[in-house]
Amino acid sequence: MADSFELAFDRRQWSAAALTMPVLVIRSGRDFWSRPEDAKAIVDEAPKAERLNILDATHFVHLDRDATGRGVFLDAVKRFLDRPEE
Repeated sequence: MADSFELAFDRRQWSAAALTMPVLVIRSGRDFWSRPEDAKAIVDEAPKAERLNILDATHFVHLDRDATGRGVFLDAVKRFLDRPEE
């Protein structure tokens, strides 16, 4: 809750620049909770970040129907986790 409060006033608690491992940032187009600028900040700062936007998905994309993004989400996570270590 404290992170959410601080974020609402544009005060982040951490920097994504410290994330040196591969990072997959997934943002759903119909997400009521996370903001597009937050996902962009992580991708811009983390050296090994990649971004996936799922336009019709909600905040609960893992529970959505395949037609709105669940399959895309699961495929992306599986591909990301199956990649060889760097």
